[in-house]
Amino acid sequence: MKSVRKRMRQLVDWIAAFWAGMISGVVTFMLCLLFSGILVKSPWFYIRLVSSLIFGSRVLLTPAAFDFGYLLTGLALHMILAVLIAMLIAIIVHKYGILISVVGGALIGLAFYAIGFYSFSHFYPWLIPFRSSLFMLEFILFGALAGGLYELMEVEVFVPEGSHQL
Repeated sequence: MKSVRKRMRQLVDWIAAFWAGMISGVVTFMLCLLFSGILVKSPWFYIRLVSSLIFGSRVLLTPAAFDFGYLLTGLALHMILAVLIAMLIAIIVHKYGILISVVGGALIGLAFYAIGFYSFSHFYPWLIPFRSSLFMLEFILFGALAGGLYELMEVEVFVPEGSHQL
């Protein structure tokens, strides 16, 4: 009698990816407020920098002033991007262990820094002065944290290869 083995593949745990993005997003949002306080002496500047992707460079004219609308916009955009990037990290690293997830997440974070501050600066030229080691570190930390948290929270589920489940 022949035994038949079915090949299995691991599914992405979307709930773990979501929460990894939310937690990493909150942590790095707080770090960005700190970094913008260090770089330009105003923690509100990071909020305005993110909001400027929607409202344009006029938002940056009063970087020290607090504005609740810009806070909501900046926080919402930051968190949406954090969850989406964490989901991309999860798709890439979900088959591997914690070490690969942390290192891979950090490299993906570095790639998003390069994309954001070097490619998008063609469309948003006011980003150019903010190409800094502090913001690069924030992106790397975000990726590493998102990858590590995903791996720690992931519930591993396997399905037969060829299955149409995500």
